[in-house]
Amino acid sequence: QMSDLFEKLRPRRSEKASAAQGNGPAGGPGAQDFVRTTRKYWVATEDVSSVKQAIAEHLPVFLMEREKRVNIVELGEEIVAAPKPGVAADSQMTSSVYLDNVNLGLYHNRLQKQPHSIAVRLRWYGLDPTGGVVFVERKTHRESWTGEESVKERFTLPPDLVVPFLQGQHTWDMEEARLIEAHARKAQKNAAPGSSPVQKGMSKAELAGIKKLFVEVQRAVESKQLEPALRTMYMRTAFQVPFDASVRCSLDTSLCMVAENPVNGPTCVAMNRWFRDPELPVHRTEVTRFPHAVLEIKLALDAGQDPPRWVDDLIASGCLTEVHKFSKFMHGCAVLFPDVAQEVPYWVDDVSLRQSLQNSASRETGAAVARANSKRVKNAPGPVSPNDAQSNGVHLRPNDDLNGDLTHPLLVGATSDTVLDLMGDSRQNADLGDGDDGNAVGSLGGGGRGGI
Repeated sequence: QMSDLFEKLRPRRSEKASAAQGNGPAGGPGAQDFVRTTRKYWVATEDVSSVKQAIAEHLPVFLMEREKRVNIVELGEEIVAAPKPGVAADSQMTSSVYLDNVNLGLYHNRLQKQPHSIAVRLRWYGLDPTGGVVFVERKTHRESWTGEESVKERFTLPPDLVVPFLQGQHTWDMEEARLIEAHARKAQKNAAPGSSPVQKGMSKAELAGIKKLFVEVQRAVESKQLEPALRTMYMRTAFQVPFDASVRCSLDTSLCMVAENPVNGPTCVAMNRWFRDPELPVHRTEVTRFPHAVLEIKLALDAGQDPPRWVDDLIASGCLTEVHKFSKFMHGCAVLFPDVAQEVPYWVDDVSLRQSLQNSASRETGAAVARANSKRVKNAPGPVSPNDAQSNGVHLRPNDDLNGDLTHPLLVGATSDTVLDLMGDSRQNADLGDGDDGNAVGSLGGGGRGGI
């Protein structure tokens, strides 16, 4: 691993100092006098290796199997599956099933920046959703201007209890009894031969925290009529110095989103499942493959402290394109559910996404029909079929072909003044910038943009 070589070259950090650092960049576990920021960037496929190297020079890669039992501060990625026993991999398959209702209520609340809007998802690691524990997660979004931080909370369930939990049949009393029994078994297993197990168990505070989240999520599922809606899948590489939360990075590659319920098939609820039946075929309109990697940089710095120089250099290199508030969940809903999404995030107009959107267009829908059904086209005549398009007087643009072009509804309403080129703009800005000390800003490793 290249990361191991860079780790040997870095100055050694004492374990005592690292452990004392706790959750803050310059204090113990209770230190809160620091500023947290999270930014998301698109990374072109051809720049992924360069970005990985640039980060690995300063932060070690979190190796999945080797670090399986190591507690990384706030990484929040408990490892429950690995590629092969004893094999360290620099990335891991991460899958999440997002819940929403038929009107995409959670999606619209988040897009409209409603106060305390939430996202609820079921996450697992590895290829098999039934091969380990399932993380039930709730993300509560808060705008930075309020002074509050967005929060991610989660608890675990065995895969076979997820559906009963969503249906309200697995109650908190049942879950509490299961947790107490599981801890008792763990204590028995870890006890030395011939000795009595130490009945330490979970503290009342731990149980109270889990109970609060368990009950609130279960109530939200019932009151908002949430059900499995969208899945995101990607390979995640995590970078972080153990026990140091000052700079953390995650790089997601091979990202795709899948509709959890087939258009012409039984839903997850109807089949008593919490994830899509893998035996059902996936139509092109039910999957979208995101063309870029997604880098997330999280900083937790003392007030007034600047980010490390290497972070600024990476951001200014031209390899990263910042996309404010980018969300995999919102992108997947906008692309795969265009007939339900009343509004869409701004980045869907980016020119680099056009082919991926086109790939999710229906084979049965020509450009004219897609244009007629699009909510982004003013005075559209309403839903029409290919056979009715001409008779309804649908206006054909010069390049429209009723039985030819496959135009996604998000594309047909776009005009020249709504097209974005976020990546092109960021690269142009990097090429025009001047670095300090005579170094070109638009470079990584001194070899030009994306150079090694």
